[in-house]
Amino acid sequence: MDGHTPRILFLLLTISLLLSGTLAAQPVRLAAEFGDDHAEIEVRDLRTDKGEAAIQAAFAEMTAVLAMVEGPGASQVTIEPGAEPLVVDPRFAGLALRAQHFCLWSNGAFGPLAGLLAAQRNPTGDQSQRTEIPDVAKALNSAQCQNLRLAASTEAFAPAVAGAEPTNPDGSAATPTSLSVAEGSALDLRGWLRGFVVDRAVEILREHGASNAWVELGPVRRGLGAGPGGDGWPVILSFPGIEAPVASIYLRDKAMAIMMPLAPRGKRDPVLVDQRNAREPRGIVAVVAVTELGIDAEPLAVTVTIIGINEGRMRLASLKPSPSALVLLGNGVSQPIRSDFRWLELPQIR
Repeated sequence: MDGHTPRILFLLLTISLLLSGTLAAQPVRLAAEFGDDHAEIEVRDLRTDKGEAAIQAAFAEMTAVLAMVEGPGASQVTIEPGAEPLVVDPRFAGLALRAQHFCLWSNGAFGPLAGLLAAQRNPTGDQSQRTEIPDVAKALNSAQCQNLRLAASTEAFAPAVAGAEPTNPDGSAATPTSLSVAEGSALDLRGWLRGFVVDRAVEILREHGASNAWVELGPVRRGLGAGPGGDGWPVILSFPGIEAPVASIYLRDKAMAIMMPLAPRGKRDPVLVDQRNAREPRGIVAVVAVTELGIDAEPLAVTVTIIGINEGRMRLASLKPSPSALVLLGNGVSQPIRSDFRWLELPQIR
């Protein structure tokens, strides 16, 4: 062995150590804006370049799904009532089917056909401009669960981008689905859309090898894996007018959604109305729902906000796997009263 070999080995070892430090997993967090909603994604178990690529791919999927579902400036889908069934992207069909399941589960309190009802409601609070009762009754009838129809289609779905055919989780081709709405009904998927988009982003991150990540869009967030400290992703819940944090938990392979119905009139979420009687929520300051998927967390929070804690407990208890919920009761002026449903089963930050 000549005298240069040890030096060469030393240099190779040094380069290897430097590269291993450079290519080690590093936390990467990027943000984007989607309309009025702020989005953030963090990946902690990929090296920087792969983490950035994964996040960019997740944002691209979020953009594609929102473009598929949203019209200009709204979260509503334009499908002509009474027209021939439309063959839709299987992702969109899955979203609509989930929304219809929630309509049935909530006994019609919250479903995907409230487009006409949302248009009838007056967000300014001007009593002189409120819709007459007959029009409200028509809007309520249009929101009934059975007015949405989905069925397997014999036609092939043609994606806008070549090679972008949707697949099932196992990699098989997704079944094309036809969708139609009854005459006089208007599809409106607000209340499910953000959670669905978050779930799609998580799936894209997984495809890129991430198993420790955080995705947030508006009031919906989802924690995947062990988080920054190994216990999950820490969430500290604080609300305006309440001095101390209400709760501190870890999200580990869970999704969370937060609804606050006492926002100033004109800024209130248009989905927060009981589709059985057009009543707005009363006596609820905030609802937080935690479940496995974002597509479930957001409508669970919305439904409990609409129907209240008593009926909400009964309906939450019927679900498997069981979700968790935290409800703050009050008028937004005095100190709220806290009511929990399986909340202490979540990992608490001590």
